[in-house]
Amino acid sequence: GERPVVRDLMALTQALLHPGNRLAWLSILRAPWCGLKLGDLEALVNGAPAAAVWDLLQDPARQERLSSDGRERIGRLIPVFRDALAQRGRLSVRRWVEGVWIELGGPACLESKAGLEDAAAYLDLLEQSLDGSAIRDERKFAEDVDSLFAPPDVEAGSEAPQLMTIHKAKGLEFDTVILPGLGRRTRPDDPRLLLWREYMDDDDRSRLLLAPVREAGSDKDPLYEHLLKAEAEKRDHESTRLLYVAATRAKKHLHLLGHTGLDSESLELKEPNSSSLLAKIWGTVEPEFEKALKHHAEKDGTVKAEPQGIPLRRLVADWAPPPPPEDVVWKPRRRSSETDDTETRQPTFEWVSELQRRVGIVVHRMLQQMRAPDRLHFSEETLRMALRSEGLEGEQLNQAVSRAVSALQNTIADDRGRWILTRHEDDEREYALSAVVEGRVRRFVLDRTFVEGGKRWIIDYKTGTHAGGSPGSFLDNELLRYRAQMERYAKVIQSMDSRPIHLGLYFPMLRGWREFRPRGATG
Repeated sequence: GERPVVRDLMALTQALLHPGNRLAWLSILRAPWCGLKLGDLEALVNGAPAAAVWDLLQDPARQERLSSDGRERIGRLIPVFRDALAQRGRLSVRRWVEGVWIELGGPACLESKAGLEDAAAYLDLLEQSLDGSAIRDERKFAEDVDSLFAPPDVEAGSEAPQLMTIHKAKGLEFDTVILPGLGRRTRPDDPRLLLWREYMDDDDRSRLLLAPVREAGSDKDPLYEHLLKAEAEKRDHESTRLLYVAATRAKKHLHLLGHTGLDSESLELKEPNSSSLLAKIWGTVEPEFEKALKHHAEKDGTVKAEPQGIPLRRLVADWAPPPPPEDVVWKPRRRSSETDDTETRQPTFEWVSELQRRVGIVVHRMLQQMRAPDRLHFSEETLRMALRSEGLEGEQLNQAVSRAVSALQNTIADDRGRWILTRHEDDEREYALSAVVEGRVRRFVLDRTFVEGGKRWIIDYKTGTHAGGSPGSFLDNELLRYRAQMERYAKVIQSMDSRPIHLGLYFPMLRGWREFRPRGATG
């Protein structure tokens, strides 16, 4: 959660989902893909504390307040966000955020490939945290982002430094050890509900001293404060022990890195924070700090107490995404004149609606998971969640749930459907095969295959339904449509299994069934 790319993506997500979030919008204007200077940011929003930053960006009067560099930068950014906000609700949030990030030049702002891994980890978590077109629980999502661990640097070689905590380094040794951040204060313990301490009295009897945390608004409890001070002393000794452990991991070289402040009036060194590890060794290392301060003053002639700030990293103002690669020219493979085109042509699906296609995906998945043929193993809410993950919402989602429930209930209520779901010899579901067909490696996935009575069955589920006309005519037409595809399955299986092959199409929506043999089959 502390990586710059993750913080920028988090701000971008919040700005897209909540256009009124000023902090998020200011963050993305400051991010490397835009990089407005602080003066331009102030000129943009000054005097309009209640206005949305997006509205201010499009205000010509506000744009005139900016520097020429600032106007050029927001000139590139505004069209990207105008198009992005127009796409709201039309794409999944993950694709939406990722697409805007890429168009803004987010990947071009990264310093290494490790940044791409960090971005991917954030976007994967975002996708897992969605409920339709919104984040299910934004507070929990923020906590989950903070708890993400960055993956290792994909470009690091075997000689790269090893980064670890002091606790993890215990028992190990290295030629060189670097301890950074010694000037930072250690994290204090959170107030505990109950403090206690065991001790022996003058008669060598074990005693226990207990004190609860003080009630809000009440005076400090002397007993609790006494025990709190004792705990602080123990923690101080533990910090000293940890510093000793860390320093003794080095076999040849030890580098201690720390910082302290300067008095704003006298410009003399301040002592480091008393809870920092640097304070433990201050008496020894203070001369080194004095020497560095003196050298700095002699070199520059002045000593500044205020921090110098962090350099602003940003893309050049006229940055543009690289051109896409050249088009791939596809040339169809010439077929032999003797080849029957109906043998290789895939069935067309122009008639299938998007809703029906997504219902088919979920029904297939559920049928593959069913083991007992006489009951459903999942609730209507499970189907709803599965269909929502396919991008369906609102009335379309309700209609899809109704269709999916009908298809599954039809299957378990039908003798043929229960027979298909029952366990058989050599039972396989979603059976994936690869084979060389006409000189090319082809991959096939069989919905259902098993052996019964010495026959090998290959069955495909088809979730189509007919509108008007005869159901029997519809099923016969589907048989013609899918026959070549099923016979290709049979041909692959025949290279592995010598038993007679029977083919079947099952239609859960209709309780429909069509059974046939491969053309030219014997036995």
